[in-house]
Amino acid sequence: MRLLEGEVKMAHNDVLDDEDLADGIRLACQSHPVTDSVRATYH
Repeated sequence: MRLLEGEVKMAHNDVLDDEDLADGIRLACQSHPVTDSVRATYH
């Protein structure tokens, strides 16, 4: 997923590199919200 707003914490990440993370890409199956509101896209 691509994070558009808010923050999430991933329990595990063995796949994404720093560039992916900087682009807002997160592993939806490993992500837990840490802000009250989170917006993401799955394109």
